[in-house]
Amino acid sequence: MNETDIRPTVLFQTFLDLCAKDAEVLFSDCSRKDVPCPGCGHDHTTAEFIRWGFAFASCDRCGSLFQTPRPEQQLFFDFYQKGESAHYWSTVFLPAVQEERRKHLFVPKALELKQLCDADGFTPQTVVDVGAGSGLLLDEWQKLNPDGEGIALEPNHDMALACRDKGLKVVEAFAETG
Repeated sequence: MNETDIRPTVLFQTFLDLCAKDAEVLFSDCSRKDVPCPGCGHDHTTAEFIRWGFAFASCDRCGSLFQTPRPEQQLFFDFYQKGESAHYWSTVFLPAVQEERRKHLFVPKALELKQLCDADGFTPQTVVDVGAGSGLLLDEWQKLNPDGEGIALEPNHDMALACRDKGLKVVEAFAETG
């Protein structure tokens, strides 16, 4: 697999340009608040870098990298619903590369998940994919585990519709609110 198979250069650069524009339009003048590590809840961090006006830090306890200080949750919801980059991703970028991404990324991930579960003698009845996108991982998982249920947690309306089109149960929200 080549990187350009799953991220064609021109399409991906257009997406990144739109992300930068959305960050400026939607987040530049907003208030932000420090948040604890989403992985372990610890509140001691080390500043790492800033990208498009978003500061990132690593947790001093578990090493997770996360965005803090963070804008209000509603602004992220607006980004996923109204942002030009989110719309471009769901209507232009992903349709152009979906099957390549399925083949190179999601079939192997579903197989690895199945192998990990089988090694532990565990057959989950429900698998939740947080940030499911168009539902490719759950689609592949259900081919391997047809008796199980896949739930897509996806805040972008267009992506949630793509999941529903695959027959997946969808919660159209963020993990923190879903």
